[in-house]
Amino acid sequence: MIEWLSTIYKTFIIVGIIILFCTIWSNTPSSLTGSIVGYSFLVIGILLVLSELLKKKYYSQTAINISYIFTTLLPVIILLSSLIYMASMTSIYFDRISQGHVTESYYKFMIAFIILLTGLLTTFYKGTQNQEFKTTQTLNKVTSLFIYLIEIIYIVVIITLCIILTNFFTDG
Repeated sequence: MIEWLSTIYKTFIIVGIIILFCTIWSNTPSSLTGSIVGYSFLVIGILLVLSELLKKKYYSQTAINISYIFTTLLPVIILLSSLIYMASMTSIYFDRISQGHVTESYYKFMIAFIILLTGLLTTFYKGTQNQEFKTTQTLNKVTSLFIYLIEIIYIVVIITLCIILTNFFTDG
């Protein structure tokens, strides 16, 4: 990957994770706004990664095959769509969360969400640093399957957070 673009997307992703870690411990309107900003930084970083993956495949003059889509592109697209979904859920239920009208399990699942997100991004980053990825631009199949496993758990946590936000709320 281009060195300066690599630095930029790594910075966006790291800043997004730091912002989410800093804002997860409070439910004030400013910390929820910070969470949405953190999601936005992550989305921008992941979009830059996705554009770089597509650009490299385009300029390599090789066709995008089904294996490349399933091992490299689809995990990134799933991650991107789930981050956009979480940002929209935080925006939709902004008042309920900021006023403390959510159960304690919401905060526990948010911590699990951030931990899984960090593990997912770390696994993807390590998968892109090995020699096989640098030559073929395709993630190792074992790494890709591990990312899918983390993403399944990650999506279950997101669905649980959605259920908590829509159905379980308290009076304060």
